[in-house]
Amino acid sequence: MAAGAIKPAVSYAAVVAKGTSASSQHDPDSPPHTPEHRSPKGKARDSRVNFADNSAPNERTALLRQQHSSSSGEHESGDQEEEENKGFIARAKRALGLGTSKRDTLPLYAEDGRTQRPIQLRGGLGAVLGLLVVAVLVGGALLVHSGNHDTGPSPRPPTPAYPMPTGGTSGPRNPAYLIKADHGAVASEAQVCSQIGVDVLKDGGNAIDAAIASNLCVGTVNPFSAGIGGGGFMVIRIPPSSPTGSSTVQSIDFRETAPTGSNSTMFTKSPLLSKFGGLSVAVPGEIRGLHVAHSQYGRLPWSRLFEPSIQLANGGWKVTTELDKRIRLYGKGWMENDRDWSPIFAPGGKLLKQGDWIKRENFSYTLSTIANEGPDAFYKASSIADYFPALTWPISGFHCGLAHFQDPGHWWVTEALKFGSAARTRLGDPAFGNNQKLMAEIATKEFGSNVSARITDDTTHTPEYYNPIYDVQTDHGTGTIASSLISKIRETGGIMTLEDLESYKVVQQPALKSTYQGRHVYTTHAPSCGPVLIHVLNALERFGSGPNVDDQVAMKKEGGLWWHRVTEALKFGSAARTRLGDPAFGNNQKLMAEIATKEFGSNVSARITDDTTHTPEYYNPIYDVKIDHGTTHTSAADAEGFAVALTSSVNLIWGSRVMDPATGVIFNDVMDDFATPGLPNTFGLWPSPWNYPEAGKRQVSSMAPAILEHASGKLYLTLGGSGGSRIFGAIAQTIVNLDRGMNISAAIEAPRVHDQLFPTLVSIESGFGERDLEGLKQRGHNTSVFDINLGVAEIQAVTLDEDGHIFAASDSRKNGIAAGW
Repeated sequence: MAAGAIKPAVSYAAVVAKGTSASSQHDPDSPPHTPEHRSPKGKARDSRVNFADNSAPNERTALLRQQHSSSSGEHESGDQEEEENKGFIARAKRALGLGTSKRDTLPLYAEDGRTQRPIQLRGGLGAVLGLLVVAVLVGGALLVHSGNHDTGPSPRPPTPAYPMPTGGTSGPRNPAYLIKADHGAVASEAQVCSQIGVDVLKDGGNAIDAAIASNLCVGTVNPFSAGIGGGGFMVIRIPPSSPTGSSTVQSIDFRETAPTGSNSTMFTKSPLLSKFGGLSVAVPGEIRGLHVAHSQYGRLPWSRLFEPSIQLANGGWKVTTELDKRIRLYGKGWMENDRDWSPIFAPGGKLLKQGDWIKRENFSYTLSTIANEGPDAFYKASSIADYFPALTWPISGFHCGLAHFQDPGHWWVTEALKFGSAARTRLGDPAFGNNQKLMAEIATKEFGSNVSARITDDTTHTPEYYNPIYDVQTDHGTGTIASSLISKIRETGGIMTLEDLESYKVVQQPALKSTYQGRHVYTTHAPSCGPVLIHVLNALERFGSGPNVDDQVAMKKEGGLWWHRVTEALKFGSAARTRLGDPAFGNNQKLMAEIATKEFGSNVSARITDDTTHTPEYYNPIYDVKIDHGTTHTSAADAEGFAVALTSSVNLIWGSRVMDPATGVIFNDVMDDFATPGLPNTFGLWPSPWNYPEAGKRQVSSMAPAILEHASGKLYLTLGGSGGSRIFGAIAQTIVNLDRGMNISAAIEAPRVHDQLFPTLVSIESGFGERDLEGLKQRGHNTSVFDINLGVAEIQAVTLDEDGHIFAASDSRKNGIAAGW
């Protein structure tokens, strides 16, 4: 695995340092641009970011250090689904440190969290392989009883106390910025990532290139939101080839899929395993999805899009406000003592804080490899790794595993691998040195028999037991990443196999299309909430856009009527969401297809009564559905008319809390987005069978990236958001706000409402007028106001007027700042 030495043109670490706190640190030449309600007149700033002072040369970083660490794993056995579940749930519990009693707990790590120096192995494998064969054969002949020997990591941490969106405003709003540009713009949740996208545009890339580069950056500096261990959806617009032609708009589904061993009852007895640990990890789709988009529509070399993120990960950056918040709120109590996480996020057992320097060096090597070798470096293993994906380990941590063996009883193969790795420390060039005798001994039957006799059936041992002579370096080749990922997932209780990774497929098709107020709307298909977004817009269309923001008389007269209608549309949207599932599975295609139709939207709109709200049954939900979680979104557009709306996620903040220390990849916990058979909810709705886990199935998601065109066919808007079940409602309200006369920044910053039907509560961001709040209460809504700065749903968007002027904005709720050129 050759890692190229990559040097971006800009020192992005300096950019992050400058933008450590968007709310407190400002470029003196770039004062906050407070968004006005009207569309901007006159010349606006072309970017919040000023790189004039970031001209210090950056030395080329030679990424010579290569490393690899693998971990033990087993595979479930048995023919009956119930027996399979018992097996892998028991293993997952052991890996997570869960007890066997009904009241499971997640104790903290007890280890010291020392930083483990990545080691490297070089040399031939022939003699070691010979030893392994001898040891395995002898061990197989001697095997009488196979037990499960947990050599996995320390127990997983407890469930965090997530801050709930309640309470009033606790302080001033974060500053918001409206960006005006001539050539192109990018809006992401991180200032540095927006600028990286713009730099790609300046280098001759298009919006597709820019969105990919920005997305990789977000996964690097904000790994709590997204990353290459996750997946998502995107919409891509390709401009017409002639002035009289039509654009092409494509939907790319790179949502994670359930591993082969998945089934509907896998989390019934242990629901917590769907959130934390290896069993919660679904097959990542991000790298495949980004590559499909780039290979068809990108312009710059694939490797160029990785350069800035490689530099950031390898050289480091300062912890930002948002990263600091996620470490404090969601990392305290486990990151400090977790041997995989603490070296990066809590060195010395102390959590990083805002302004501290952070590096993800091993992750930089992974990005570099994928940049140079393509997506197969992530998804495919080499021929030897297909059978023995873990031949080496860091001596200090002693992780060794056999992720691909089918019989969990043959745990002793792992012991043979450990002896093999110890034997490998004897190797060298026979033409040099004086270790010929030691090397010659490795492949003898006698040596193999002696080793086999030392394999104990009841326990594993410390590294010294296997007699390694020296520390050696790990060599690499295509497939090492995949093998390491699978080893870590299985070590922590997962069931994913190398075949699951290798067989992952992206779903590409023409985008789902509709209209709203004369404009064309394009979004993604199920299992995303693209159909639900269209449904909400269809339901609101007959009401117009509500009173114009300048019509204060109408706003006072309506007394919350407009927001009542919006809330009712969101309730119907949440009910429609219960119809969703993976279109490749189940028999609900007709119900799903109906959601985005104008007829269905009109019927729903007619049922919105202006004087009162209703009980949940009124909105006709079919099943109860799981509520998904956090995400990130990137919007990009250029002057040629290319546009991208790209939403990706690792689901919960910090995903599954499983990170492969060898590759630096943080894994998703998207299996939690599946429904689990069980009891009905408090309203009598049963979990949706259309969203039960099945091998290869995609989970229902609230993601709904969208691109809109003017009635003329010109590009109008690309947007999307994060925030789990709030995403499609936040997107719809932003679109409506634009129609009410707001510029894109004001449309994003305006307070929003949210109602997901269950529970019966309208969640309202601080900033609403008392008259509107009282109007909602008078119509029977149970309301709760929470601090808008909590940032539970964020929008990133780029818009163009009919004359081609480009405006961009990122949501201040997450301290986002867009960039333009």
